[in-house]
Amino acid sequence: MQAAEVDFNHLGFSYIETDYRYVARYHDGHWEPGRLIKDAQVRVNEAANIFHYGQGSLKG
Repeated sequence: MQAAEVDFNHLGFSYIETDYRYVARYHDGHWEPGRLIKDAQVRVNEAANIFHYGQGSLKG
């Protein structure tokens, strides 16, 4: 998509499905090369701090 095709005055917050998603993993202090995937599912470990009493907002 070209920047000229985006109507920046009417951007919304709703979900817009795309054909691909970009995934990159952070491991051992650096980002690994990313890749495009078709899977729209987001997998998060159940022990992730973000699910435990707002700890995710305290990290930083």
